[in-house]
Amino acid sequence: MVLMHMLFGTASAALIVFTWWIHHRASGSERELSSYRLPIEACAVGIVALTGHLGGFLSGVNVPF
Repeated sequence: MVLMHMLFGTASAALIVFTWWIHHRASGSERELSSYRLPIEACAVGIVALTGHLGGFLSGVNVPF
């Protein structure tokens, strides 16, 4: 579970940086934001939520009854 938490954390960080890069690239010019921006952001939100869920199990907050 620690390995999955680390992998999802790395993937979420990479997606967050990629989303920032898309916004940064579009803000420097008069271009519109890319159409694939929203699916990437939704995927990043899902992976961040999954990473937090796994972190809750690791810390003992989410315990099965």
